[in-house]
Amino acid sequence: MERPDPDALPGKPLRDEAPSQRGRLKIFFGACAGVGKTYAMLQAAHKLHEEGADVVVGVIETHGRDETASLSEGLDVLPQRLVEYRGRMLREFDLDGMLARAPALALVDELAHTNVSGARHVKRWQDIDELLAAGIDVYTTLNVQHLESLNDVVGQITGIRVWETLPDRVFDMADEVKLVDLPPDELLERMREGKVYLPQQAERAMRNFFRKGHLIALREVALRRTADRVDAQMREYRADQSIGHVWRARERLRVAIGPGPAWRDWLDAAPANGLAGPLRGYAWAVAICGVVTLAAAELVVFLDLANIAMLYLLGVIAAAMWLGRGPGVLASFLSVLAFDFFFVPPTMSLSVADTQYLLTFAVMLTVALLISHLTTSLRFQARLATWRERRTGAVYAMARELAAALATAQILEIGARHVREVFQARVAILLPDGHGKVRQPVDDADSLGLPPQIDNDVAQWVYDQQQPAGQGTATLPAAEALYLPLRAPMRTRGVLVVSAGAPSPATPEQQRLLDTFAAQIALALERVHYVEIAQDALVTMESERLRNSLLSAISHDLRTPLTAIVGFASVLARDENRHEVPAPLRREMAEAIHEEAQRMTGLVTNLLDMAKLQAGSVQLNRQWQMLEEVVGTSLRACRRVLTGHQVTTHLPPDLPLLRFDAVLMERLFANLLENAAKYTPAGSHIAISAERRADVVEVSVEDDGPGLPAGIEDRLFEKFMRGEKESAKPGIGLGLAICRAIVEAHGGRIEAVNVAHGHGARFVVTLPVETPPPEADVDDAGGSPDAPDTPDLPRDPSARAQHE
Repeated sequence: MERPDPDALPGKPLRDEAPSQRGRLKIFFGACAGVGKTYAMLQAAHKLHEEGADVVVGVIETHGRDETASLSEGLDVLPQRLVEYRGRMLREFDLDGMLARAPALALVDELAHTNVSGARHVKRWQDIDELLAAGIDVYTTLNVQHLESLNDVVGQITGIRVWETLPDRVFDMADEVKLVDLPPDELLERMREGKVYLPQQAERAMRNFFRKGHLIALREVALRRTADRVDAQMREYRADQSIGHVWRARERLRVAIGPGPAWRDWLDAAPANGLAGPLRGYAWAVAICGVVTLAAAELVVFLDLANIAMLYLLGVIAAAMWLGRGPGVLASFLSVLAFDFFFVPPTMSLSVADTQYLLTFAVMLTVALLISHLTTSLRFQARLATWRERRTGAVYAMARELAAALATAQILEIGARHVREVFQARVAILLPDGHGKVRQPVDDADSLGLPPQIDNDVAQWVYDQQQPAGQGTATLPAAEALYLPLRAPMRTRGVLVVSAGAPSPATPEQQRLLDTFAAQIALALERVHYVEIAQDALVTMESERLRNSLLSAISHDLRTPLTAIVGFASVLARDENRHEVPAPLRREMAEAIHEEAQRMTGLVTNLLDMAKLQAGSVQLNRQWQMLEEVVGTSLRACRRVLTGHQVTTHLPPDLPLLRFDAVLMERLFANLLENAAKYTPAGSHIAISAERRADVVEVSVEDDGPGLPAGIEDRLFEKFMRGEKESAKPGIGLGLAICRAIVEAHGGRIEAVNVAHGHGARFVVTLPVETPPPEADVDDAGGSPDAPDTPDLPRDPSARAQHE
């Protein structure tokens, strides 16, 4: 018997003694919420309860799942205690009540839970530890992200940091860990069915934490952590049983994996008493020679010996093509020997009766070896051509996607995905911050697998020195990953980190492909950088142009009314005691001051309205209104501006009710009327008409003035655009821009056209017609009860309101 290790003996009595003094802890372990940990725990508890065990439910978190809550029925449930916290009453696990009850098994959900401030223990696992010390068995649940050692890894995978953690030693001290696993597709289906969270919460969760890539990665982490625990238990068992050597498995596995798709993964798994993998090719070469010999033995009566030699050459070609150089050479020698032994007189002997056959053997062997060499070379060249074709395709696919990328995040995702797929490696791309320090962005949400282990110091050195380092290079070759600088024409844009868990790409072809990928990623990052700079420059230029236009217009349009106001006010102030200015003239000056102040108010109002409409902060108060009412209100508001113009209206009595914001629509027509009055001479005619066409109503404001300048009909509605350049007419070119914004906010459109050459302009507003509410919802006047007071307009189409 092998002698036990003395160093392992002191811990053995403690392990043997522990179960008799403490309760047993069983953890139902899963990758994330919703895989069925609590459900599995309750099922196991019911089985023990049916066998007669005393089972008490301490805490069960059902999260609103009816099927989980129903499993609690039939079990003894310990009431939870109420704890006041910040004015709220919270339910917490009653540790003292469970200790007093002292069941054989306690169910305490969520091992990593943090207790309310003021409890005896900070963490729930400490409560469970006290239960175990009292000899009470405990069933509990745990997600992989709550383990301290894996919290950072899960945070990098999901981009979400979980703050409730517990030490790994608590997990390791459990007597039993049961992995509760569920495929990602089934878990997502449960999410959609509302079996994990409420529908609104489930939809939000599937867009963030519960994405399929996250679930696959978390599942792998949970499986690996469980496997590590099993391995630790095995090593502990070997130490307890003084087993110094690991037993052999039935089969051995030998794997050689290349870093790219061009190098076929080579896998050989054979029984221990079977044929070794590298000898298979040679065995097949022997078999091919045997098959050719059998076939030649049947055909020797019909063929000459020269043709029999051709059959053997055909077998050599097949062996070299399918099996490689070594088996092909072996087939060459075996073919010559078999030809001599079985077919050259004297048969069944290696002796030769005719010395001429020696030349035949030499030529046959030479030709066989040459054919084997050429076939193997062609096979290698074909594989190399296939590899280069795949490399070109991979480079093209990546370049095509990078060319369409418009944001840095897209480039990082595309670059990392292609490098990961081609080299079967873990990939990360580090970018510099504002201080030149490289950092790792949040890992792509859809990426599969864990990110590589990154040494920030090595990455910073690579970025600063613009030289590769790490695995497979002459600089820091002991590093676990390969670090490549992303060098662009202007500067280094970041660092590409590749870690395959095996030697890095060592062949020139592979290294060139990886360098090409790095160069493409760097060029794409630089392109997006300068595109962003160009966009910022364009925005700055446009802002500067608008600012200059605004200042130019305001400086002109404000100066004129201010000059008049200051002049008239000065005259009135000096004449306050002298009374030299006649009363009619004083009233005229006061009216002039009022008109100029109103003009300034309109200017400022236009600026404020445009700012609100552009910012989208205007909330439409859409009510069912009569078009006649808002037109009448606009005419009333513009009566001073329209003095000296003839205004007529043509509004049919059968116009439908329209749903719009009366205040904004009044502003629309007021701007159109002011615009028409401004650019037409005194005495000109302005007409307002409306007509229903299908599912829209067209309202036009037409004048008989000089018309619109040719070619600017569409540009009239741009900000700071005026019909006459360097015009003495007041205004800053915002009125029509405000009109377009108001109309588009109501789902309509506006256009400007010339009535005829030199005979006036027409502005047409098109508003949608919607289904009106029932008559009971409309007041007697046909409009909304909240409509503003407006002067009554004639409904007769022939009626005309004239303002002179």
